[in-house]
Amino acid sequence: MRIESSIKGIQVVRQLFVILLMPLYFLVSEKVAWQLSLTFSIWNYYTLAIFLPTIGLVSTYMVAPLHKMANTAIIFIFGLVLAYITICPAMYPESHKQAYQYTYVPFVITFLWATFIVGFLVCVDRRKKYNKRIKSDSVNSSSFLQKTAKKSPSLLRSLCER
Repeated sequence: MRIESSIKGIQVVRQLFVILLMPLYFLVSEKVAWQLSLTFSIWNYYTLAIFLPTIGLVSTYMVAPLHKMANTAIIFIFGLVLAYITICPAMYPESHKQAYQYTYVPFVITFLWATFIVGFLVCVDRRKKYNKRIKSDSVNSSSFLQKTAKKSPSLLRSLCER
């Protein structure tokens, strides 16, 4: 009983990390995106549209102790609302040939990339659950065979001969 309560306490702390560390993840990914945009002369909204959803969604999935996909979905929706508020519509930079014209391209890139990341994480999550189920089924079937062998060796022999 005591072990279960300490495990629940650890899970609560990890759940709080999802909430508390999210701004830190976004700040770090923002700095990396700005550096890449300066290094490769790419419009910074494009690099932010790739890095922010990637870091936010993947880190949420990895840190969340329970309900990983639910937490990821909440961050996905929160991130899209935040992206819509901040960059929709954006204006092309001065160096662009369509300077100072409105565009929705950064938001569309953010939406498509974040949707791809969520789809990828759904596949990873389902694969983990499938592997656990297969593993538990093989353990259950081997224990079934062992119990059957103890109770009725002739039945096990007849099963193996088929």
